[in-house]
Amino acid sequence: MTLIALALLSLSLLVLLYYAAHAWRALRNTGQPPTQRNDPRHRFLVLIPAHDERREIAATVRACRALDYPAALFRVLVIADNCTDDTAERARSAGAEVLERHDPARPGKGQALAWALPRVLAAPLDAVVVLDADCSLERRALRSLDAHLASGARVLQCSYQPSNPDAGAISYMAAVGSHLENALFYAGKRPDQAVLLRGTGMVFHRAVLEALPWRAQSLAEDSEHSLRLLRAGHRVVFLPDTRVQSPSAVDAQQLRVQRSRWAQGNLSLGRAQAAALWLEGLRRRQRPLRDAALTLLTLSRPLVLLLYLAALLCSLLSAQPALILMALLVGAGYFAYLTAGALGLGLSRRRLALLLASPPALIQLTLISVAGLRRRNLAWTRTPRG
Repeated sequence: MTLIALALLSLSLLVLLYYAAHAWRALRNTGQPPTQRNDPRHRFLVLIPAHDERREIAATVRACRALDYPAALFRVLVIADNCTDDTAERARSAGAEVLERHDPARPGKGQALAWALPRVLAAPLDAVVVLDADCSLERRALRSLDAHLASGARVLQCSYQPSNPDAGAISYMAAVGSHLENALFYAGKRPDQAVLLRGTGMVFHRAVLEALPWRAQSLAEDSEHSLRLLRAGHRVVFLPDTRVQSPSAVDAQQLRVQRSRWAQGNLSLGRAQAAALWLEGLRRRQRPLRDAALTLLTLSRPLVLLLYLAALLCSLLSAQPALILMALLVGAGYFAYLTAGALGLGLSRRRLALLLASPPALIQLTLISVAGLRRRNLAWTRTPRG
């Protein structure tokens, strides 16, 4: 069993290094992004699902309304979903349109999107930007999205980055992980490889939403819808230079809610879909499907760490030099990969201290992820705010 675990870890590491090499080569040989036009044409709806977000929603709406884009060409609409507070009133006061949904029997962001999208498509618009209630787009984001849509892209994913990397060891780890995912994973993907949506900063052309109505309602609704798009032949284009930001978890309570939900959703989806995707990709001779299977299997760094620690312990207990050497080499590979992420994010005295303090937080993150796999609560659990 130890040898099998180490073989799986080695395969995961090779996949990560493969994507990183392509990302590095793409960075060196990158072409210019589509030119932002002085006369943008696309009409955007910024759609914000919100559940009991009274503390965050007004600031998010105001930031969206201040985006550098012709005011006549974009609207901001909040879905106040099963709210028990004054989220709807605060969103309206900040200048957003509001749709209120009351259906406690069917909670969740996926349910909210499936309910709202047919309603918003009744109005004139060209594309929908889905944004979480605590997120902000960079000021010229809509101009970038307009240029990419004009060049023919139909589904876009902005680069997600935590806005508070220096707040503590937990938020710093999240920032390093996001940098690895953005710069060394998705940035190097070619058109015949798979990019998965990340829940916020997702952009859909109207034609795609009409052809493939939103039906994903699991905790991993973004990844679930990504697979449906892939199977229908729609490519998700990753935009490394168009950023969406939100505060990352900084304490154990916030981390437990975020990571339990993520672990339960994505790991369940990976377990159910990865093998089927790989076989379907082989049968249909479609590389994006095979690549999506590999992407699903490499998404959970905490569980990879748990598997590695177990394999390392078993190899040490076996006292077999070959297994111990293999475990140490695999560990060195992952350490080098993590170091590349930390260096790419940028080091300072503060970040070096956070990096040295990260092992206990990383273990805590791993345990929370494992605990999250055992839960079966599909409710839209709001992350506690500081």
